[in-house]
Amino acid sequence: MLVSGDELIVPKYNAQVKISGSVLFPTQIPFNEKYGLRDYISSAGGVAENGKRNKIYVVYANGKAASTHGFLFFKSFPEVKPGAEVVVPAKEEKQKLTTTEFIGISSALASLAGVVIAILRR
Repeated sequence: MLVSGDELIVPKYNAQVKISGSVLFPTQIPFNEKYGLRDYISSAGGVAENGKRNKIYVVYANGKAASTHGFLFFKSFPEVKPGAEVVVPAKEEKQKLTTTEFIGISSALASLAGVVIAILRR
């Protein structure tokens, strides 16, 4: 219920679709009824090497989100609407041991092996 002094703000109609995340060229293009999710991703240069193809999702103008679903060999992609944002998440990088960490772990294991051998010889 509106009362005296309330302000009602109506945002402008945004007929753009934003493509972001792990794509080659993050961009914003006009909405096209004939385009599907794959078309919008292609217009951004495609998915980058570190992009998760099976975790792509769409955030709609009202704040709700829909993600890609798959069953066996079939995939269903969410519908793209005006004002939406297509997001391609990045794969998490696997952390590798640095040389210092590797040497530290190796020496700890060698020390532990020495203790076990000393205990077994008694």
